[in-house]
Amino acid sequence: MILSPDPESIAVIAGPTASGKTELTVRLQEQYRGLHIISADAFTVYRGMDIGTGKPSPEIRRMMRHHLIDICDPTESYTAGRYARDAEVAITEVLEQKGRPVVCGGSGLYLAALIEGLHELPRADDELRALSLSRDELLARLALSDSEAASELRDAPSQRLTRAIEIVEGTCMALSVVRKVPKTAPRFRFHVHIQAPPRDQLYRQINDRVDRMVAEGLIDEVLSLREKGITPEMVSQKAIGYREAHQFLDGAIPQEEMVRLIKRNTRRYAKRQETWIRNRFRCQAIASLHGMQ
Repeated sequence: MILSPDPESIAVIAGPTASGKTELTVRLQEQYRGLHIISADAFTVYRGMDIGTGKPSPEIRRMMRHHLIDICDPTESYTAGRYARDAEVAITEVLEQKGRPVVCGGSGLYLAALIEGLHELPRADDELRALSLSRDELLARLALSDSEAASELRDAPSQRLTRAIEIVEGTCMALSVVRKVPKTAPRFRFHVHIQAPPRDQLYRQINDRVDRMVAEGLIDEVLSLREKGITPEMVSQKAIGYREAHQFLDGAIPQEEMVRLIKRNTRRYAKRQETWIRNRFRCQAIASLHGMQ
């Protein structure tokens, strides 16, 4: 039973990219009235990034309301903390309208922030971010305040290092200590279901999906973003598919290599997603689209 009769217990459909989560929600919509999808995807929040993020089609979005899609410009940074707060507001509004909210997505940190609650952490440091420090400079600055965190995050991307510095300097506590501080309690109870087909099937679906994205105009979409001033360094452009398309448009790789890298990187990411979700949450597996209830 994916949807609980208890209105305070919210269903979550989690799983790796291209695993069939959207198709599952369409099947659910056929069985339940008033279904609202609360997206839990780190990149579908960005406007103008449609093909590469695999957003639900306009037809599906007309069929049932989707929340937290197309809410940011690609120039913005969107965080797990902001997501949890926005998702709680969306869930509350759906319940007040007597609708059925279903959280659906595969961004693990977003799901964890919503399901497990949040730490009360310092806001972004605009002065630090304006410095545009290199990764090595960020790592060196973090090491001054928290050498253990710097060692742990030595391979982390710049965005994560920046946030670690903001937390350590803003709280005057080591990251390991901050993690032990009790989180604010989530507003709702959640029951998590994982949509994860057999690995060989998932990889075929990923490869097919990438081919469709390229055929539907992924390169033109990224070119349009670049014409609007969106650069490869922006957080939104770190999404798989976009970063490889930028490499192609910069002349660093041919199109065939771009496609190969997108497929490979997506398969690797999907494997990490599934492992992370299974290890982090108590999940009930969804056997198949046809066998669901």
